[in-house]
Amino acid sequence: MLEKSMGLFFFLRKPVRHQKGNPKMVYLKITVDGLANELSCGRKWDPLRWNIKTGRATGTKEDAVELNTYLNTLQNMAYTAKRQLLERGRIITAKAILDVMKGTEEHIRKLLMLFQKHNDDMKELIGKEVARGTWVNFRTSLNHTKEFIKYRYKTDDLNILSLDMDFAKDFYNWLRVKKKCCRNSSLKNIANMKKIVNDCLDRGWLKVDPFAKFDMSRDEVIPTFLTMAEIDMILKKPIPNERLNRVRDVFIFCCFTGLAFIDVSLLRRSEIVSGFDGKYWITKRRQKAGVLSQIPLLPICVELLKKYENDEICIKKDMLLPVISIQNIIPT
Repeated sequence: MLEKSMGLFFFLRKPVRHQKGNPKMVYLKITVDGLANELSCGRKWDPLRWNIKTGRATGTKEDAVELNTYLNTLQNMAYTAKRQLLERGRIITAKAILDVMKGTEEHIRKLLMLFQKHNDDMKELIGKEVARGTWVNFRTSLNHTKEFIKYRYKTDDLNILSLDMDFAKDFYNWLRVKKKCCRNSSLKNIANMKKIVNDCLDRGWLKVDPFAKFDMSRDEVIPTFLTMAEIDMILKKPIPNERLNRVRDVFIFCCFTGLAFIDVSLLRRSEIVSGFDGKYWITKRRQKAGVLSQIPLLPICVELLKKYENDEICIKKDMLLPVISIQNIIPT
């Protein structure tokens, strides 16, 4: 960042409905590259005891010395603010310097506000760079963070500068006890929230990571696989409920293709092709990894696709199988 010329000057200004002979308001004028901004110093002073050239109170009386000391402090704050902006790589303007001095710059940087903006930006990228499921996860983490801050701090938001190790530990315990999340789910929510903190670090809004020493190691998850006998039991079990029958069909299709729920829900007719061996294959990019998958369709999968070939819901939504939302699989 190139050095910019900056000028500081204190002056007196008439307040509203000023009467002759009454004190005037003391103001600070900061000029950077010819563009100026002003700040009220919150003090009043007699114009007859003011040196316009030096921008200071005249005389050696105690009140004059006290005011000049205060103005010198403001001047030092202005130069300190400029240095801080330079260190952060920020654009130097008179307004930016005054914002740092007033604390406005820090005040507006609230965790939930930044979290919401992050999620709003992410939502616009759904289908381009972001999967809808990822956005949903961050939305859930934001809601948890909102609820925790309201519960723990009795406020609607927190300044990012107030974040510390206690926040992370208390948030983790709250997720485990109040929300009954397992360790990995709790850490996932904290990791999503921590992405906002990392962005603040990258922008220079935070000097150090407040959660640097927080243990983010997750428990190893060993998946349990169904045996063919168990899958066969699911296939043969009589289910009178039509909705659950459809849920079972989708689950079986996932088992014999290896596709995730989201991939099956997005599966389209155009992605079923005839392979070199004369059999049907699935050719599609996986939603999460984005890699191209080519999966041969076993006879049971072909049967399931034929079963719903003329299904009204599938035709209307251009789906191969009647996939319903996770929330509706088990109604509340």
